[in-house]
Amino acid sequence: MKPRHALIGLTAAVLSVAGFMFYGLHEQHSNLTGTVDVRFIGFSVGQPNTFTSALPIHYHAFIRDWLSSGTNEALFTVTNGQTRSLRLYPYAGFLQRTNDIRSHYETVLTTSENGYGILLRAGEAATVKVAILPQGGPGFVRFGYSPDYRDPISRLLAECRALITHRKRATFQNDWIYSEVTVP
Repeated sequence: MKPRHALIGLTAAVLSVAGFMFYGLHEQHSNLTGTVDVRFIGFSVGQPNTFTSALPIHYHAFIRDWLSSGTNEALFTVTNGQTRSLRLYPYAGFLQRTNDIRSHYETVLTTSENGYGILLRAGEAATVKVAILPQGGPGFVRFGYSPDYRDPISRLLAECRALITHRKRATFQNDWIYSEVTVP
């Protein structure tokens, strides 16, 4: 009788795991648009944090200029409308209005407390602060992001979803979102 109870328990466990995997593959979020949205809110005066003080040496001149200009920050709301978690990179580009290919200067997200960026779960919005220089003139801020696959289960589910729906392996690449025109 005991082997039969073990077999029933094992079958229930396997069916439970299969059910969770199926739910993860076909999970739907009705309120998500599938896009990442960024909106300009306004300006504020920021403070250096542990991340800005530990930047690589090629950012020292930018941080020096940022500190001497009054530590101005542009505030943005970034909303993750996708069904997966995203990670905003801790670095951003400030592009001139007339040149949307090459950045006028590289800047940092002062909201980021470490070099890993900002985690945005599915449907989550966050206020992001970007260090800007006042002499930059009007332009755009380019944010980079990629899917957050530090959790191996979410990466496995993405791989399975791609194999089932597209018959090929999933691609894991970064993407860019651009802000509205910002006038420092």
